[in-house]
Order: sequence, then structure tokens, then C-alpha cells
Amino acid sequence: MRGDAGALDRTAWPWPLVAAYLGDADAAALLAAARRGGGTAHKDQECEADFYLGAKAASEGDSTAARELLQRARTICPADFIENLAAKFELARLRQ
Repeated sequence: MRGDAGALDRTAWPWPLVAAYLGDADAAALLAAARRGGGTAHKDQECEADFYLGAKAASEGDSTAARELLQRARTICPADFIENLAAKFELARLRQ
């Protein structure tokens, strides 16, 4: 992933998401970066941050954090965002 990320603009979204997955940034830094967007970008970026942090928490075995983040993604993500539907499926998977 690190090699593939080399071409990304590190000053623009979605770099903070990639940095969190690479271990170069923590959740707080990712959420702060998401909130810096203006207008609808702010809400959309928070949606994406919540979903991908939730998915990461689930993959690391932290089901409590995963549920909280994925539920927030379901609440704030626009209906036409893939993260909205994906959060629904991830939450269902966590209930099993």
C-alpha cells in the first residue's frame, strides 16, 4: 500500500485516510483533517473517516470502536455514498 500511495497528493483528501491506514497518522489526526473541509466536503470527509476508521477497528478486533464509528457513518453518510451501504453490511457482520 505504501508504494501505491506514493503518487497521492499528501496535502489533499483522501491522503489523511491513507496515512491512518499506513500507521503514519492516528484517528484524531484523521478526524481533524476531515473536519477541515469546507461546506459539504466537511460532512462527506467525516463520513469517509468514520467508515474507514470503523472498518480498520473491525479488522483489528476492536468491535466496540468499530460499532461506534460505523454507526456514526450510517447516520452521517449520504444515502448515495458507498460508505453508507458498506457501514450497514459491516454492522450486520459485527452482530454475527
